Amino acid sequence: MLKTLKHRLFLNRSVLFLVDLLCVVAALKLAYAARFYWEWGARLVPSHKVAMPESLYFPLQTAAVMIWMAVFVMNGFYQRINLPFLDDGLRTARGVFWGWVLVVAGGFLYRGTDYSRIVSVLSGTFLFLFVLTSRQAARFFYHRIFLKWAGRHRVLVLGQGRLCASIQRVLAAHPELQVEARPTSDLAIFRDWVHGDGFREVYVGILICLLRLGRHGRDQRRSRCDFSHRSRYLGTPHGGVDFG
Repeated sequence: MLKTLKHRLFLNRSVLFLVDLLCVVAALKLAYAARFYWEWGARLVPSHKVAMPESLYFPLQTAAVMIWMAVFVMNGFYQRINLPFLDDGLRTARGVFWGWVLVVAGGFLYRGTDYSRIVSVLSGTFLFLFVLTSRQAARFFYHRIFLKWAGRHRVLVLGQGRLCASIQRVLAAHPELQVEARPTSDLAIFRDWVHGDGFREVYVGILICLLRLGRHGRDQRRSRCDFSHRSRYLGTPHGGVDFG
């Protein structure tokens, strides 16, 4: 199950990377067309310049694609991919802005060809709209269509308390998981029931923490508990996993 989730997350991030790459290319192409061939573009900012062949913009477009994709990676676009709409919009705006700053700075420093600065401005505007729209469309498709077809992994959290609630919040942030929580202090009686009920993974970190607190004294702080083994299958322990 863990390997399946890792593969799915890798696939999701790869698809988002390719979609963002297409958005950058489309934004640059559309900005060039809007500036030199669309009537409203020429009317918005009148210019005495003649429309330059798009082939002269190819070096700038290639550099802009690499710059924007590098900025997206450095801004964590493909780490946490399940952010709420507002957080995702702010992250998108930040990534597009800093990429745009670098692209415009490179255009000013390059003296080989007199590029239109309006193309850079329009490309940043189009890119923000494209990336934000494509990510929301991908989120809708993934949640409403793909997960209904592929199904969610059922995960059971055993125990009570703040640590148990924290584990639930972390797991619930991933739409691939269907999280359920039930209190118990005896893991043995749950083995047959869990495997027969279709749960793919069981988290028992709260019980391990309480047992260690009992051994070392109740005055110990919870932060001293070792959480490296907080996730395990019933009867078959394994290390933790980063769900992304």
